[in-house]
Amino acid sequence: PLMVQAISAGSPVALFLSLVMLAGCANATAKKQALNVGSASLNVEIMSTQVDRARGMMYRKHLGANNGMLFVYPDSAPRSFWMKDTPLPLSIAFVNKRGKILRIRDMTPLSVTPVKSVVPAAYAIETNRGWFESNGVQVGGWRFESESGRILSTREINTLTERLEALTVAEALRRTNAASG
Repeated sequence: PLMVQAISAGSPVALFLSLVMLAGCANATAKKQALNVGSASLNVEIMSTQVDRARGMMYRKHLGANNGMLFVYPDSAPRSFWMKDTPLPLSIAFVNKRGKILRIRDMTPLSVTPVKSVVPAAYAIETNRGWFESNGVQVGGWRFESESGRILSTREINTLTERLEALTVAEALRRTNAASG
């Protein structure tokens, strides 16, 4: 498990992200993880492949009250999202490779106007419009910690991300082999 702390209205709010996939689970449901923010919980689908990130929330007509997506990128770069073919009103948080929340923006359903991170981001979180505000999550940052409270280095965070992506690729290969065999 990976502990995360968010700075919210000047006060630390504990977050907890359970990375079940790192424990060896490699099935389709293992891409869903719980992200707890204080007393609120956000259930996220992890989008770590180019195909998953491109599809995102397209065509979805419903998103549970405490559900969302965590977009994981292999590098830090300026990010841009749009809402083409996405009828849901969403909010997005752009997060850098050290886990700092850089920007939170509301997004307009079906709009092709880009919503940009402005600065390099390694992660993005999409959820129902207003979720961040109603749960006290603001620009200011996260810091990633181990269960023991030790701050994880950028290298350790990147290793966790690589393991997650490797498990996703392994599952895709397993499915391809099963379908052709």
